[in-house]
Amino acid sequence: MPPLQLIAGEEALPGYTLIQRLGRGGFGEVWECEAPGGFRKAIKFVFGDLDDSEEDSPAGQEHKALKRVKMIRHPYILSLEQYKIVDGQLRIVMELADKNLWDRYRECRSQGFPGIPRDELVGYMEETAEALDLMNNHYHIQHLDIKPQNLFLVFNHVKVGDFGLAKVLEGQRATVTGGVTPVYAAPETFEGNVTRFSDQYSLAIVFQELLTGARPFNGANMRMLLMQHLNGAPDLHSLPAADKPIIARGLAKKPDERWPTCTEMIRAIKLSGMPAPPSTPISGPTTMTPIRPEPISAADSNQMTRVQFGGSGRLGSDTSKTQTPMPANPVRPSPPLPPMPALVTTGASGKIVPRLVTPSPSSEAPGPAITLNRPMIFQTARMNSLGIAPPEHNGDGTLFPALVIGVGYLGRIVLECLRTIICDHFGNPDQVPNVRFLYIDTDPEAGELATALPGTPAALGAKELVLARLNRPTHYLQAQSLPPVDQWLPPGSLYKISRTPGAAEGVRAFGRLALFDNYRLVAQRIRQQLEMFLTGETLYQADQATMMGLRSNRPRAYVIAGLGGGTGSGMFIDLAFLIRQEMRALGYSQQEVVGMFMVSPADRSAARKSLGNACAALTELYHFQTRRNKYQTTFDKSEPPVIDNDAPYARTAIVQLPKAQDQKGRQMTAARAARALFNEILTPAGRVVDEVRDVYRNAFPSPTPTCQSFGLFRLTWPRPEVLGAATRRFAQ
Repeated sequence: MPPLQLIAGEEALPGYTLIQRLGRGGFGEVWECEAPGGFRKAIKFVFGDLDDSEEDSPAGQEHKALKRVKMIRHPYILSLEQYKIVDGQLRIVMELADKNLWDRYRECRSQGFPGIPRDELVGYMEETAEALDLMNNHYHIQHLDIKPQNLFLVFNHVKVGDFGLAKVLEGQRATVTGGVTPVYAAPETFEGNVTRFSDQYSLAIVFQELLTGARPFNGANMRMLLMQHLNGAPDLHSLPAADKPIIARGLAKKPDERWPTCTEMIRAIKLSGMPAPPSTPISGPTTMTPIRPEPISAADSNQMTRVQFGGSGRLGSDTSKTQTPMPANPVRPSPPLPPMPALVTTGASGKIVPRLVTPSPSSEAPGPAITLNRPMIFQTARMNSLGIAPPEHNGDGTLFPALVIGVGYLGRIVLECLRTIICDHFGNPDQVPNVRFLYIDTDPEAGELATALPGTPAALGAKELVLARLNRPTHYLQAQSLPPVDQWLPPGSLYKISRTPGAAEGVRAFGRLALFDNYRLVAQRIRQQLEMFLTGETLYQADQATMMGLRSNRPRAYVIAGLGGGTGSGMFIDLAFLIRQEMRALGYSQQEVVGMFMVSPADRSAARKSLGNACAALTELYHFQTRRNKYQTTFDKSEPPVIDNDAPYARTAIVQLPKAQDQKGRQMTAARAARALFNEILTPAGRVVDEVRDVYRNAFPSPTPTCQSFGLFRLTWPRPEVLGAATRRFAQ
């Protein structure tokens, strides 16, 4: 059964038809759908495969959280309709909300208010506190991701949702296994602990932010933000004087010093805001005048739902400017207030337009959508406790995170040779989990070849294989999510695809078309492999097994492809930019992608199509490597384009294939390429060569793109290595 295409009109579950995508994050995508009977629901597609044995994968953690909360019923908790596992993917059907509190906050800011009016906000907080106390007192569950984006609104009432990080307390405490949102997270969660007061800490931050537009902790970088949560005093100057001690208690560093329940904290806030009985009557109409903030600039509009790499973590405020605190009860004569924005958005026909999460901005309705023009960090279950890629660390060892991606037939042969070499040295690729593998091909039979012998060291696992299948021409003519391809697809070539599509058959355009059509699957697999590097666990395990030490914790991706075929030649440029985008999304400020490409010699014996593909591919590579041409491509019409001003590859190596169509010669060439990769990734020579490259590049900068070649010269072959490799081969 082919994988589900997430496009409008597709049936995600029996009777559930997709209407429009509402949002996408690190855990998955959320779509509005029409359920049986014509009801509107929201359905979440969780990234990851539940067949994965790792319990802390995004899908696995969300599945465990669902089991914890599925029996909870309360009017202020977003109801779960059902969830199913289809082909290893978790799909969750839930109640469809109108908007969330972040949307409401943005609406009020656009009207000149510092935040949500106090009385309205306190009502929302009361309902949120009631739901959190129910979960805490009766089910011993902490939500662990309380923030404005997870507090939804349905006709003026709050619904607490998104329980992907929910944790059951064992006694009075529990441990954190997944990522938390650092802006709102309680200090004990950074140390891996959860208490029954953790959600209260987050709720206190949410209240201050939505009321005043300023957060109590505004570290200029991630390290400072962490230290503020653990040791710093909260900045409460923007709060009314009567609210400061209440929120300060909710933000106590020691959990036991906070309020007994969330409800008691919100009740104290409500009482502090009630006006004292006037000593003299007040004549004439009075109204409450909000303190208007400075106009929001375009830069200030780029606020984030989670902390951005290198960002300040501030929202609409500048700590360098003095902000007048809002009095507890600012009652004074004033002109009438401007009308407040509606709580529920209505369409032209008068029908209510529900929104679970903020949709993409459109020209027709600017609205209060969250604008994320700067690089955004998507939180995933495997991210570290700060929610982004860890700071870069370097050492004098050998190990670093490496993702090796083979594309097409030649890419697969190199992967198999590399895995064989690793087995000869370490016994099993699992001994060096810092090296991850991914094989992408358009040929359905290639997948069977790659996984045909699961007992052999060279065999790839099912999760390391991505089949980017071609489809019939009618599929591309009707696909709603696929952008127009007529700009780069030769006219009439679409109809050359057979009714039973196979491989790209040496056509570069078909290779690129297959990547576009399978973009979501490819991007998801790349991200899953990169996420394995976020915690540093793979490097630790590799060091324990090999004692080779740390070179760097910054990942490097390798793309191996033959430029004479249709798959490798058609995909290699877009694939590099796609890898760079996924690295940026995970928070890596430097995205290093290395290309190793195999080409036929410029000889009469070479096939003309192979030479033509290689020439076109190298011309395209030169075009983007010069850094004078911006890359901008839309893979999916429902998503913004991928834009990159840098070169796709940090460096490239060209490997010449044998002149004749000699299978044995190609195998030897692939083995030589694999040995070069092994030396670079898993031997001390790789670190030394990297240092030499940097010295040479700085000493002799080249104004034009360069490609490297390489040679392998064995200076010595120690006897223990020979005996070890021979013993392992004999035992197999």
